[in-house]
Amino acid sequence: MSKQRRTATIVLVGMLGLFLLGGITIWRSFAPSAPISTEGGIRCRFVWAWILLAPALLLTIGWIYLPLGGGLALAFTDYRLVIENTFVGVDHFATAIYESDFWQGLGRSFYFVALMLVLGFWPPILLALLLDEVPTVPLKYAFRTLFYLPAIISGVIIIFLWKQLYDSSPNSVLNRLLLSLNSLGPVSASSVKLVTIALFGSLIGLLLWLPIQMQEMSRLMRATLWFLAGIFLATITGAMTRGAFAPSDLVGQFHLEPLRWTDSPQMAMFCVGPTHGLGRSGAGLSAVPGSAKDNTGPVV
Repeated sequence: MSKQRRTATIVLVGMLGLFLLGGITIWRSFAPSAPISTEGGIRCRFVWAWILLAPALLLTIGWIYLPLGGGLALAFTDYRLVIENTFVGVDHFATAIYESDFWQGLGRSFYFVALMLVLGFWPPILLALLLDEVPTVPLKYAFRTLFYLPAIISGVIIIFLWKQLYDSSPNSVLNRLLLSLNSLGPVSASSVKLVTIALFGSLIGLLLWLPIQMQEMSRLMRATLWFLAGIFLATITGAMTRGAFAPSDLVGQFHLEPLRWTDSPQMAMFCVGPTHGLGRSGAGLSAVPGSAKDNTGPVV
């Protein structure tokens, strides 16, 4: 236990140093490069500015930073609701660092954030760019209304719609759409497969072509788009390597089965993460029962 405490102390000191370094960097980035004069009327304006900011500043301190400090203090105590609390130092952190469940949960959290950024942040931006290219004004307003409509629908309605979409039974909306492909003939099914592959390939080509075509794009944006293209290529290559599908599967009828969606630990993140990142429509997802839970891992 003493070894775990030393490790936890080193980790906490390192995290505190990174936090302070980040705070100092942000402060210097927003600090004025030259001293601001506070003579005469300018000083009066500064006083009024602080008076106007005071209510919001006090609310932020009272409702965010004070509870955050209280929670931080509780992390170093063996908290009991009724009996007296005991100070345990870094024991909680020492135990967590050496627990496999902690690292597994942390990895799933990073995975969830990555899905939100990749599938819940970039597609709406690309969609906004496409909507801006709609040729006529009436069509622009029509498409914008359709895409923004879910943001003003009641959260309760969104919950029930979300459940009907991702239900694991064959009668759910997505599974019925998926299973309807099994009724297509060999020619129609092959055409759908080839068109889907072509669209997916065109998306990868677009992600590779845009950074080269748009010279004003920043290096970070270019690297991000190329990174997304690499992820898509790796996904196809990995699926072929694992035997999920072969080139011969692109010809012939579909043989699909109902998907478990949120009941599957492998697919739950893809259902919850991107939807949650799209805005208010994901606000009620945590209230939807039936979240996936693996027998050997943490709740998704």
